[in-house]
Amino acid sequence: MGKEKRALEAVKDSKKLTLGDIHLCIPPLEKLYNTNLPVKTAYWLSRAIDSLEREKKNIETQRVNLIKKIGDEQENGDFVVPPKKIEEFNKEFLELLSVEVPEFKFNPISIDLLETEGIKLTPVEINNLTKYGFIDG
Repeated sequence: MGKEKRALEAVKDSKKLTLGDIHLCIPPLEKLYNTNLPVKTAYWLSRAIDSLEREKKNIETQRVNLIKKIGDEQENGDFVVPPKKIEEFNKEFLELLSVEVPEFKFNPISIDLLETEGIKLTPVEINNLTKYGFIDG
């Protein structure tokens, strides 16, 4: 019960994440979501992903709005940021990614559980998920 219990304890951590943190963590969390995890771990992961996906959708909406604001409309109706405005776009988009989201609560997943279940993540994915408290080492 030890390894699984750590992963399944009541939600205990509350983290302040930025939109940029969320942008980095969603792909490896989705990778975990598509693996075979114990039911309670899968439940908590599903709740975390649902919440983060809403933020991801908002990030994308704001990115598109920024492209329309800074970019030039093409003949086909698409907007493209011209090279001379890339720096301005990057500055504003990075400002957006630095916004802190309201405190986010979740259960960290035990790295031992990932190993036991044979779940493979890259070192970068493990680093990002550990750094932001999604994996408890």
